[in-house]
Amino acid sequence: MGYMYILCFQALCSLVLQEKINPTSKLGIIYYALLDLCSLNPQFGMKKVAEKFAAMFCLQPVLVKLFHGFWCLDHKDFDNAFKFLIGSAGQLTLAPWQNSHIIRLFLEQDESKKALLFIRSVKPAMSNPADVELHLSVLIKNGLVNEAWQFQRQYRDPVRRQELLNHFFLGCHQSKSTGKMLKLPLDKVEVEHLIRFFEQSPFPQAREMLVMFYMQQGFYVEGVRLNEELKRDTMSDHDPAAQRRAAARNAIVGKYFDLLTKVQQDLAMRRDKTLRQRETTRIEVPRPRPLSTVVHQVNPRLVSRTAVINATLEKIAEARANESTSPQEAPFTGTPSTQKTRSLLSDLHAISFPKFPSEDITAAVTEAKTRSTQISQQQSMTTSPMSKWLRKDR
Repeated sequence: MGYMYILCFQALCSLVLQEKINPTSKLGIIYYALLDLCSLNPQFGMKKVAEKFAAMFCLQPVLVKLFHGFWCLDHKDFDNAFKFLIGSAGQLTLAPWQNSHIIRLFLEQDESKKALLFIRSVKPAMSNPADVELHLSVLIKNGLVNEAWQFQRQYRDPVRRQELLNHFFLGCHQSKSTGKMLKLPLDKVEVEHLIRFFEQSPFPQAREMLVMFYMQQGFYVEGVRLNEELKRDTMSDHDPAAQRRAAARNAIVGKYFDLLTKVQQDLAMRRDKTLRQRETTRIEVPRPRPLSTVVHQVNPRLVSRTAVINATLEKIAEARANESTSPQEAPFTGTPSTQKTRSLLSDLHAISFPKFPSEDITAAVTEAKTRSTQISQQQSMTTSPMSKWLRKDR
């Protein structure tokens, strides 16, 4: 133990002998070391060696309070540290990094109330985004969610909007103030960031809180769909606490579902495949090797449709001028004309009929009529009595 004191005393002497260090800083370091010796050796404490050193070298009372406050912080005497630091803050302005370290030390030691009192008493300047997030964390740790929400709106800019909102949501979740956060009148941008935070959050029960947030904000269709997904997940979960939360959540969502219209119920229970993006796979293939690398210059000749038609008509006219008598040798310019086939009726002009004089024709007709009269008389003579009776009956 004595060997350590010798090493510390040698390091202290080498520090004091350096010329680049401010004399006030040297005196403060020596005063801090004497406070350590007084805490370890009661005799030094009783003789008040540190106070006598400060009075002998005319160290300012404000600096004495400040160094004593730093020493109390290092030794976890937060009550005296807060008293000394607040006493020196009214007369001495600390650097921004010193204020940040003091506030962060209070937070890490679960002294959030003292950190809040220090901020409201000293009112340190927030020179960088880390100071804004630290101030926001102090407000959330003390349960001042509404004030923290107003504070982040005051210092939020379009560049760091997402980072500050995520820090606010994360702080509320860690301090178990999510219920207070969900009751805030969030605007459209904050609602979108909160939904994204719940969807990407690795913490358990984040999706369950998102269901209740959907129901609170009036997004009933999204809430019912998400609750149906959670039902399938909780079927394999055998945790009794998870089962009780699922039962309460299903009861609440079921009541909301009964109040929806028929269209909203169908929309909530239907899986909308159009909103799902198809999974695209990118396949990279090697660049094809060209068959020839020699570039040939080609002068293309543009030909219109009218020119093509005129050229065709010219060829037809030229073919008609040289055509033969046979239709088979003529070029095809339209519907092909085939040789007409002859029928038997088409050769009637080639049939020769006999010619008779008019007297012979008259005699032939008279003879035919006489023969028909004779035949009819013979038939009437040979008619049976039964046929006669039938005629009479008719």
